[in-house]
Parts: sequence; C-alpha cells; structure tokens
Amino acid sequence: MFKKFYLLLLTLFVFFAASCSSYSPIEQSKQFGLGPYNSASSKKYEETYGKWGAATTLEKGTEFKPEMLGLTPGSTTADVNINWYSNSDEDESVVRLFDAEGEFVRLIFGRTGVASAGKGYHKVNVKGLTAGARYKYSVSNNGVDWSEEHHYSVPAAGTFRFAIVADPQLTTGNQDSASSYFSTPSTTAKGWEEVVEKIAESGASFIVSTGDQTDAILGSEAEYANFFAPEKLRSLPFAPVVGNHDVHCPFIYHFYLPNEQNVPETCTGAGQAIVEKAGNYFYLYNNVLFIALNTSAYPSGKEDAASYITVFENTIHAAKAAYAEKYDWIVVHHHKSTASVAIHAADPDIQYYVEAGFEALMTKYGIDLVLAGHDHIYVRSHLMKQDAADAFSVKSTNGKGTIYLSLTTASGLKYYPPFVTISKNANYPYLSDGKTGSEFLSASNPPLSMFMQSQKMTPEYTIVDVDGKSMTVTTYGSHGVVDRFTFSPTLAK
Repeated sequence: MFKKFYLLLLTLFVFFAASCSSYSPIEQSKQFGLGPYNSASSKKYEETYGKWGAATTLEKGTEFKPEMLGLTPGSTTADVNINWYSNSDEDESVVRLFDAEGEFVRLIFGRTGVASAGKGYHKVNVKGLTAGARYKYSVSNNGVDWSEEHHYSVPAAGTFRFAIVADPQLTTGNQDSASSYFSTPSTTAKGWEEVVEKIAESGASFIVSTGDQTDAILGSEAEYANFFAPEKLRSLPFAPVVGNHDVHCPFIYHFYLPNEQNVPETCTGAGQAIVEKAGNYFYLYNNVLFIALNTSAYPSGKEDAASYITVFENTIHAAKAAYAEKYDWIVVHHHKSTASVAIHAADPDIQYYVEAGFEALMTKYGIDLVLAGHDHIYVRSHLMKQDAADAFSVKSTNGKGTIYLSLTTASGLKYYPPFVTISKNANYPYLSDGKTGSEFLSASNPPLSMFMQSQKMTPEYTIVDVDGKSMTVTTYGSHGVVDRFTFSPTLAK
C-alpha cells in the first residue's frame, strides 16, 4: 500500500511538472500507465523520490545498459511495446518518452519478472502515440540511471510498408556451408544483422516474423543475444510467432505480445507444453489486421490438431471483433507452412492441421495472405480457396481466395532442397495431378497449391507496400529480387 502511494505521488508530480514547465507534451500522450509491479521495498522509493525530476530531461545519470532491448508492436500503431533484460527481477521497468525535439512527454511504468537464471525481464506498453510522429525513448530500472536514447517513428495514416522474415534461427555458429552467399564473417549473427540493416534502409515500419527466432529448442540466451544484437531493432518493432524451435520460456520472457490470448501465468521447466499453447495474438496496423497463430506443436492426429484449430478460430474471432470495420486486409502469420515443397511438405503434423481445418479457417474468415516458414525455401501459392467438400484448399476458380507465402531463412542458417521430403507419407501432400503422398511429389507434379518456388541458397527477406486495397509483395535475396506480385483483397471479411 505504501509503495502504491509513492507511485501515485510520483505520477502526479511528473504530470504537474510537464504541465507547468516550458515543455510541450503531445496532447494524445498525456496518459500515465501504471502496470503491475515486482519491485524492491518502498524504502527504495523514499531514497529516490526526490530525484525523479531529472527524468524529465535527457540526462542519463549513470548510464544504464539494458540487455537485449527490443520492440514489439502494440495493439495499434498508437502504442508500442518495449522489452529488455537486466541483472535483477526486483527493479522497476520505466520508459521516458520525448518528442523528436527532445521535449519531455511522459514516464511510463511497466512490469518486471523473473527470467532466466540471474536475470529479470522488463516489459512496458507505451500508449497514446501520434500517427506520423517521431519520438525518442530511453529505459531505466530505477528512474535515475537511464539508457542511451533511441528513436522510434510511428507510421503515418494511410500507405505504409512492413517487412517479413522467416527462420532467423540464430545460433552462435556459422551459415550453411552450401550457401551461395556468405556474410563476413559467415555467421548467422552477421547474416541476420545484414538483413535487418537492409530492412531498416527500406523504410519498413516493423518486421513480421514466421517463427524460429533462435535455434536451440530448450532456449539459449546467447542465441537471443545474437538475435537482439542489430542496433536497428531498437527502432523497428518485431512481431514474433512461436516456431518449433521457440518452445521455451525465454520466448515468453523476451517478447511483449499485444492482445495475447490465453496468456500463461508462469513458465516453468523447459516450458514446451506451456509455450505451445501461448503466442496467439493480434494487432492492427492502419488498414491491416495481423493475426499471429502458434503452429509449433506436433499434433498426433486430426482430433489432436482440432484443439489447436479451436484456439486459432477463437483468436481470429477476437481479432475481428476488436477491430470491426477498421481494416481492409487480414494477414495471418504462423510457422509451419501448409503450402510448401521441401523437406517438411509431407509432414504428418502439418497434414493434421490442414485436415482439422486450418485452411478452412483462412477461407471462412476472409484471410488474404498467410505467411509461414519452417521449410527454408521460398514458395508462393496460387490463389487458394477451401472447398466445402475437402479439408484442404484448391485453386480458386472465381478470383477470390488466399495467397500462401512460405519464406526461407533470414540468417542463412540452412536451406532445404525442393521436392525431397523427410517423411514418407502416402496421404499428404495433395498433388497437382490429383494424387497424394510424398512418393509422387516431383518438380513436374508439385503440391496443387504451388504457383512458384525458388531456392537461391541465400538469406532472404520480404518487403510489403500497402496502399489502400493494393498490396505489393517483393522478396529479396543477396543476389536481387526473388519474386514480386501485387494483389487486392478478394474475400468477404
């Protein structure tokens, strides 16, 4: 109770100082968010209370160096989530926000919790941002010692650009030895850094992921350090999804997801069973509704997969209800592609997702674009539409449907050859000549969904330009453009 009283006094003090000084706070930003706390004793506040006035300037005190600082999207472009690690789970989580000219806007408090051994995680939601505005922010664990300032630009209303990556799958080692392009040095960390730099140079507002941010299934903080290393990730929000290599507690600790459904209260042990049920969330960027779904699990059959399909459908329902009539497009991003051609094309777990209704949901709810990874190859589908007679999608005959886009690794970790599968499956995939199964899969008889595939053996990323009801999708590799297409939403929302 005593601690909450001091927090209230602190909030009122900063609001009064900002209102009565020469600063010009942005009107929309006069909100003070007070989240749940896991802090030290109230004595700490007595000791530091008189110093909070310095938080309204760009002074740093003793410079604070957060670990693995990154951004994730907020629920709309009017907010953004900030997350970092530190050496303590008992400190506060505080962000101070300034406008582009350095005028103080406000302090925002967040939440803190226990992360990996000896570390604490910090998560702060910054609300009330103005479309098209530029900000500076820094973070602190005590409100006295601050990190260096970083810039964040809010997308303007209307046209915007975003990026897509798949399987950064950061390791502490090297890129695929069979690559046709190597970074210098030839590590996944350097390959990832180069891709992030190119995305930042493109002017993209944020990055959409299709999963496998790191490689070690049990979780490796050294790999996460490599993932968060690119400096541009202090300014580019990253929207992750849970891949089969992400089923560990650090995924929950590192990312602050907007509108997450069925948020786990705790994560213990290896975390696999917990994380497989987490990570379903959604957010609105201008006129595009993005929905992230967690296909990391390996269902043992159609009935087992049905429980995940129910969660996906509930997430889609919640997203559409939350932003009804505010979007023209719906984009789903998840991990395990249902429309690929490489080693995972015949995997039974993917078959079970499809037969339990994954692709049926995409048609039913008017999903325009489905983004995935997992197979480390680039594949674009035909315009696909689920037929009521089949669990899977077929080529649309009326110009209405969904495009499925599968992307290769963004770091260069490894590449998979087309039309070679690790699973011998007589019932999946569904092929162009009407047959089924891996035995008949070939370049001349690909999956019925395939429009084109490309394996350039280089790290790739995709840039999407949204202009009203037109979306242009361009995928780049180290040697230039891999594919480009433009389309419009065709399904009822």
